[in-house]
Formats: sequence, C-alpha cells, structure tokens
Amino acid sequence: MLLPRDPWDWSVDQVSRKLSRVTNNHTVGELIRLSQINGECLLTELTRENLKDDVGIIALGTRVVVMRVVLEWRKSSAKYTQYRERVLAQECELRRAWLQERSGSLSPLPDLGDMWAAEEERSQFPPLYPN
Repeated sequence: MLLPRDPWDWSVDQVSRKLSRVTNNHTVGELIRLSQINGECLLTELTRENLKDDVGIIALGTRVVVMRVVLEWRKSSAKYTQYRERVLAQECELRRAWLQERSGSLSPLPDLGDMWAAEEERSQFPPLYPN
C-alpha cells in the first residue's frame, strides 16, 4: 500500500510502520499504534516530552530521532503549512484584539517575521528554564 504524499494524511498504521522503519525499532511503532497517532496528530501535537510521558518512549536518543524526522515531515507537508498559517493568523487576531482592548485603539503590530521558522527551530531544543 502506497503512503499518501502528505504525512498529514497518514493513518495510524502508516505512521507506526514509518516510525518503526526510521528508528529500526518495532516497539516504537507499536507504542505509536497503541497511542493512536495518525499523521495529523504526529505533525501537530507530538513533542519529545509527550513521546516519553504519553507514548512511553523512554530512550532520549530514540525520541530525538523521532522528532528530527517529524520536523522534516512538517517541512514537507503542505497541509501542515496551511495549518500553521491558520494558527498564526488566529494568534495575530487575538493579539490585535488584546491590544485594541488594552489601548482603546488599533495599534500596528510589530513585524512578526517568520514566526513559524523560529518556532520550529526552538522546538528542537529543550527550554533553558523548564516550568
């Protein structure tokens, strides 16, 4: 069975098989399957922390490998790009509404630049000061 081109459209079984191959670890695939992680969930919700806490992948090295490949799949997914654009637009609207409520007028927002790229880059590294 051929995988859909966009990782966003992968089924739980397809994600499971793909991650089993990438990590060379059948257990990783089984844990992904048991956690019911499909392509959309993989791209939008998966973090190194929830791989450990929710999925049960304890080995740091394995979690790093999984997240590196997930970052690559995010870059290749047109649907994930559209999702991020919608999320960023919603965040901008919330900020604009907050500013307007706070100041009573609509202040111009600062240039946000490429927030998506900055967020993707930040997500590769653990926070310096965890909460």
